[in-house]
Amino acid sequence: MTRRESRASAFSIVFGMTMNHMDAGEALRLAEETGEPETDLFSKKLVTAVCNHRNEIDEMIKPFLKGWSMERISKVSLSILQISCAQLNYWDEIIEYDSEKKDELSESIVINEAVELAKQYGNDDDYSFVNGVLGSIVRSV
Repeated sequence: MTRRESRASAFSIVFGMTMNHMDAGEALRLAEETGEPETDLFSKKLVTAVCNHRNEIDEMIKPFLKGWSMERISKVSLSILQISCAQLNYWDEIIEYDSEKKDELSESIVINEAVELAKQYGNDDDYSFVNGVLGSIVRSV
């Protein structure tokens, strides 16, 4: 799987977990059993990082919502923000570094991929919302 496909897979699983009130173990087991969505090590570790750090990730997101509450954000946007923040902040848990992959984590790549997911799965304005929130988070660090 490409990284883009892995992120889409992780998004689908995190979104499903949110909608069905499942934990990572249940959601990943269901994906394995059904083959939907297809998973790889990267997508599994990304889902696990979201679950292990969901409260911290949500606290990272909250200050940048500008008049929105976590409950008001679409589940699509929230899931995309969560996997993006997991990737930005818990990269060492998601992938083992080697000299060839050090440059693979780029904030602009993470944001671009999040925007593409929002365009594909979200409503018309979700992509600009996701872009704005992630841009603010990155600039604040």
